Formats: sequence, structure tokens, C-alpha cells
Amino acid sequence: MDRSYTIDVTRVEDSCDFAISTQIKSSHNMPETRRKFIQNIMSAYNLDTPNLFEIQGAARNRQFMRIILPTNSEITPQA
Repeated sequence: MDRSYTIDVTRVEDSCDFAISTQIKSSHNMPETRRKFIQNIMSAYNLDTPNLFEIQGAARNRQFMRIILPTNSEITPQA
């Protein structure tokens, strides 16, 4: 699992306002080399475990993140 985030805070000239830009990236994957390694172990020990890859990290992952903003913040979507 990889996560990264960047936050850029810039004060708006001649005011008490700030422009804050946040970028969050998150990825969850299982490399092919890891999958083959696990398959080899399963074959060596004659394991019939259909859900093993999901347990090992190949299943769909759901993540939740909470960002707390100051009162009266305005959120503007970026393309």
C-alpha cells in the first residue's frame, strides 16, 4: 500500500485569507512477483485456499480518510 499527500498553503495578498491546496494519492496492489511467490508455496504444499490472495492483499481495498477544515471553509473542486 502506498500513500502520499501534499499540502500547499498560500496567503492571499492583502487579506487574512489563505488558499490551501491538498492532493491525496493512495494505491493498493499486489505485484505479480508476490502473487507468483504465493502460488508456488500453495502448489508446494497442495493448498486449496481460494481466498488466500484476498487475505494477502489482492482484494479490493476500501479506505476512509477524514480531513478537518476550519469553520466557514469553502471547498472548490479542481479538474
